[in-house]
Amino acid sequence: MAIDTKSFEMQLKAGLVEIREQAQEVLVDTALEIMRDTVMATPVDNGALRSNWRMAVDSTDTDYDESHVKGEGLSAAATLAAKIKSDGTQFDHITISNNLPYAKVVEYGGYPNPPKLGTRVRAKKDKDGKVTEAAYYEIRSEGGYSKQAPKGMLRISLLKFNSIARKHAKKRMGKK
Repeated sequence: MAIDTKSFEMQLKAGLVEIREQAQEVLVDTALEIMRDTVMATPVDNGALRSNWRMAVDSTDTDYDESHVKGEGLSAAATLAAKIKSDGTQFDHITISNNLPYAKVVEYGGYPNPPKLGTRVRAKKDKDGKVTEAAYYEIRSEGGYSKQAPKGMLRISLLKFNSIARKHAKKRMGKK
C-alpha cells in the first residue's frame, strides 16, 4: 500500500497548527487568571498599585499611571486576551508586570526595618467637611515586608501556574 506523503504532511501540519492554537489559548486563559489573582492579592492604599498591573504579548509594558483608574489593568488584560483569541495572534510569551516605582518593594520586601514613621492616613471628614477622625500614621510593614502581602502578589499567584494551566487545558479538551 502506497502512502500519500503530501497528504500526510498536510494533515500533520494542520494538526500542529491546531495544537499550537489551543496551547496558546490555554496560556492566555492561564495568564489572565494569574493576572486576576495578582491584582486581587495586591494591597490597596490609594489603588494605584492594583490598577497598574499590565499584561503584554512578546514584550513588557513599561508604562505606569499613578492617577489609578479602578480596574484599568484587568480590563486591559481581558481586552488583550479577547483580541488574541479572536484574531489568532501568534506569540512566544506573555508578560505580567507592574512598573510603579514602589511595586518591587511591595513584591519583594525592602521597607525600613524597623519602620520609621509609617503611612499617613488622612483625616476623615463628614459631608460638611468637618473632621470626624484626625489624621494619623499607620505601620503597614513588618520585618521589611508589607503586612497585607508579605510573600508578594505575583510570586504567590505564579505558584499556582501549573494547576491553573492544567485546569484550562482540561476545559479546552472538554474535560471537567
